[in-house]
Amino acid sequence: MVKKALFVHGFNSGSDSSTGAQVKKYLEEGHYYGDKYAVDVLDFDMLNPAQTIKRIWDGSKSHEYSLIVGHSLG
Repeated sequence: MVKKALFVHGFNSGSDSSTGAQVKKYLEEGHYYGDKYAVDVLDFDMLNPAQTIKRIWDGSKSHEYSLIVGHSLG
């Protein structure tokens, strides 16, 4: 069974980041405890934290993510 995961990029990054692509590949290939994940790498407006938190919260409910991965340089 394929699980669902969400990658949340940090400030001044986006859905096309190399880190997001690496995390997506790693999870989709089943390297995380042997489980394979379908990974959503979305764009978020980090200058609007309330909107970003709402999108993550709403997405976690509607897509039933079993894993949320966050990345920040700070």
